[in-house]
Amino acid sequence: VQRMGYKRTAEEMWKVEGPRCLWKGLTPRLLSKTISATLWMGLYETVKKLSIKDEYQYLVAW
Repeated sequence: VQRMGYKRTAEEMWKVEGPRCLWKGLTPRLLSKTISATLWMGLYETVKKLSIKDEYQYLVAW
């Protein structure tokens, strides 16, 4: 295995793929992060609502 270093690797990637090398893989990453963030916030809000005692419900503004 030949090790080229970061700079040389970046130069080689730029020569072979051009500017596309900077954006390759961005779409799947954004999709997975968007889905996970949506699920996380939905679950968080649900658990938050379920965890408040009935006697304090009137104090919380949803």
